[in-house]
Amino acid sequence: MKQKINHYIIKRAKQNFITSDLKSMEYLQLDLQEAFFLKYALNCISIRDNHKVLSIDDCWKIFRNNISDSSDQFILKYVVYHYYRSQGWIVKEGLKYGVDYVLYQKGPAFSHSEYAVSIIPVINNQDNQHNYVENMPSIHEINCTNRVCNQVLKKLVYCYVVIPDNVNLDYVNCLKEYSIYEIRMKRWNPEKTRN
Repeated sequence: MKQKINHYIIKRAKQNFITSDLKSMEYLQLDLQEAFFLKYALNCISIRDNHKVLSIDDCWKIFRNNISDSSDQFILKYVVYHYYRSQGWIVKEGLKYGVDYVLYQKGPAFSHSEYAVSIIPVINNQDNQHNYVENMPSIHEINCTNRVCNQVLKKLVYCYVVIPDNVNLDYVNCLKEYSIYEIRMKRWNPEKTRN
């Protein structure tokens, strides 16, 4: 046994390794929510703009489309992205399924996604103590999305993001004031539930 190991070590030492002057040209492309999560939540990425390293607050101001709108798409999508990443899910874009995100347990290379997530913003009105849904999907849209998700073996989740009233959007700490609740939709098939 020892002789086989020594022979293997000597054989590996005699092999010539080929070196190349070619540089690795592999690029990593992140969407805004992924990049901001790596910067804000994990602080493991450096984001540059014209060779200037951006702080978390700089990224917060640059990534948002509408500086004064608390229901800005970047904020809503980031709140949901952060929520599911914090629970251990791998979150990817769900555009081809008609939803905002799809959730993987281990990642796209290892398995299919289990859940399709659609984001619905909810306005929190502190004066009247009423929450109302902004851009609520119609019954027809819900049924269509649910049907597509069932065809591709995904469970549909409606993720309601409660937008706080009178929130200061100047600093990234305002994200702590947003809250989430979720509803899982399941298509009922009467033929499969008959006795």
